[in-house]
Amino acid sequence: MPLANQMGIVRFFIILAVLFALPWNTEAARKEKILVLHSYHQGLEWTDSITAGIQSVFKPLDKTYELYYEYLDTKRNTGNDYDKKLTELFAAKIKNIQFKAVIIADNNALAFIKKVYRLLNGHPPIVFCGINHFQPDLMENLPFVTGVTEETDIAANLDLMLRLHPERKRIVVILDKTTTGNAMKKVMTEFVAQYRHRVQIEFLRDFTLEEAASLIAALGPDDMVCLLTFNRDRNNHFISYSEGIALLVEASKVPIYGPWDFYLGKGIVGGVITSGFEQGEIAAQLALRTLNGENPQNIPVVTGSGTYAMFDDNRLRAFHLDPRRLPENARIINSPPGFYERHHRILQICGLLAIVLLAYCCWRLFSQKRERDRLVEMNFALDRLVEEKTACLKETNQVLRRIAITDDLTGLYNRGYLLKQLAGKIETAECQSGNLSTLLLDLDNFKWINDTFGHDFGDTVLEKASAIFRSCLRGTDLVGRYGGEEFLVILPDTDLEKGQLIAEGIRKSIQSCRWDRENFRITISGGLVQYAGESVEMLLKRADKLLYQAKDLGRNRIENRLRKPDDKVEESRIVTPTAWD
Repeated sequence: MPLANQMGIVRFFIILAVLFALPWNTEAARKEKILVLHSYHQGLEWTDSITAGIQSVFKPLDKTYELYYEYLDTKRNTGNDYDKKLTELFAAKIKNIQFKAVIIADNNALAFIKKVYRLLNGHPPIVFCGINHFQPDLMENLPFVTGVTEETDIAANLDLMLRLHPERKRIVVILDKTTTGNAMKKVMTEFVAQYRHRVQIEFLRDFTLEEAASLIAALGPDDMVCLLTFNRDRNNHFISYSEGIALLVEASKVPIYGPWDFYLGKGIVGGVITSGFEQGEIAAQLALRTLNGENPQNIPVVTGSGTYAMFDDNRLRAFHLDPRRLPENARIINSPPGFYERHHRILQICGLLAIVLLAYCCWRLFSQKRERDRLVEMNFALDRLVEEKTACLKETNQVLRRIAITDDLTGLYNRGYLLKQLAGKIETAECQSGNLSTLLLDLDNFKWINDTFGHDFGDTVLEKASAIFRSCLRGTDLVGRYGGEEFLVILPDTDLEKGQLIAEGIRKSIQSCRWDRENFRITISGGLVQYAGESVEMLLKRADKLLYQAKDLGRNRIENRLRKPDDKVEESRIVTPTAWD
C-alpha cells in the first residue's frame, strides 16, 4: 500500500478516537457547581448579607461557576425529627450533583455538614464563615477545610457604650436561648465580673416578645441595652431581626447598641459592627483559591476579620450624643445632607444663570474681535489655500510613492524597491564592515494550488503567507514580493547563522498555519546567502541556486550552502501537498 494511503488511514483512526473522547454528555459542558449551605433562611438579613458578599466575588465568574443555595432554616425549625427529615431531603437533592466546593455559613451549617459530608460526591473542599467561638476541633472529621471566623467583639461594644454614656450604671443584655445565644452567654458571663466595677450587667433571656417589650419599656435613665440575639422566645416562636428590633425600639426610651450590621439603620445607636457581607466575601475568596488548585489545608483560617465602629446619625441626635466623642474613623449612616445637598436646586439655577451671562459676554467679545480679524483673515486666506494645496499634493505624492514601491496583492514591497534597498544595504555593510544576509523564498507547489483550488484561493494563500513573513521578521528587516510566488527577505546586520534561525522560524510558521480547507497545508523552500563582496545580481543568483537546491532536495527546507552530488541530506519533511489529501 502506498505510504500516502497508509498515512491517510492512520489519520482517520486518530480523528475517530478524538471524536469518541469528546464529552458528549451535557453534564460535562455545564458550569462547575458550588454549594452554599446556610444555617438559616433566605430573607434573614444576616443570611442575605453573607449571600451578597459571596455573590460579589462570583458574579464576574458566572460563566464558569454556578452557586447552588441550600437553607437549613434552623432559626424557625428545630428538633430531632426536623434534623432527620432535613438530612434525608438533602441527601436526595445532592445525590447526582458533583460540587467543586462547599461554602457553609454559621455554626448550625457546620454541624450539619459534618453529619452529611460522606454523602457529597468527590469530597469537595469546605470553606466556612460566620463561625462563632472557633476552635480547631470544630473541624474534626472534615478533611479539606478552611474559612473565616466570626469574632464579635463584645468587649469593644461594652467599652463603646460606657464611653458614650459614662453616667449610666446598668447594661441589659438581650440573649435568646438559641445555639448562638447560649454560646454568647458563656462569653458574656466572663464580662460580668470583668466590668463589675464600671457597670452592672444583667441578662434578659427568658421572655416572650410582648414581655421583652414591656421590660425594655420599663428601663430608666441609668440603663442602656446591648442587643445580641433575639430570634426565639420562651414559647419557641421565631422572631425575625426586623420584627424584634422594631418592637424594642418602639418600646425603648434608652439607647440600644448591637454588634451586627443587620441591626444598624433599624433603631440601634450603633456599635462595633461585624459585617455579614465581609464574612461572605472573604469565604468566597478562599473558595476561589481552592478552585484554582490550592490545598485548603495550606490556606490558614482567617481570624480577626474586620469590625467597624458604625453609628446611625438619627439615633445619635435622638440621645444628644456629641459626634466628637465617637471613636476615630467611625462610620456614620443617615448623616444630614450638606450645604450643597440642601440647596442644590438653587445653586444649579444660579450656576446656569452665571453660565448664560458668561456666554453672552464671550459672544459680545467674540463678535467685536471677529470684526477686527476679518480683514486680517482675508489677507491670510490665500496663504491657507496654498498650504492646503501643498499638503494635498504632499499626501498625493506619498500615496503615489507607496503605490510605486508596494505590491498590490500582498501589500509587501515590490521587486524594484527591494533591489534598490538591497543595493543600499550592501553599500552600508561595506562602509561599516557589517554583515548582510539575503533570503529568497518560494511557496512550494503553488501552481498545483492554483490549478486545484483556483487563482482566487491562490491569491488568498499569497496574502496570508505575506502576513506571516511580516510577523516573523525584525523591525530592521525588509520583505517583498520578488515575483509570482517568490519573496525576497533582506536581513541587515545578520550573518548566516542568525539568518538560518530567522529563516527556520518563517518556514515553521508557514508550515503550522491553519487553513479553512480540511487537511490543507502549505510549505516554503528557500535559499539563504550572506553577502561576500559580490554584486546584487551575483548575490541573488547564489540565493536562487540554493532555492532550487532546496526544491530538488524535497521542498520545505532552507538551504544555505551548495551541496555536492554525494552529500547526504535529510529526508524531505513533506513531499507534495497531496500528502494532506
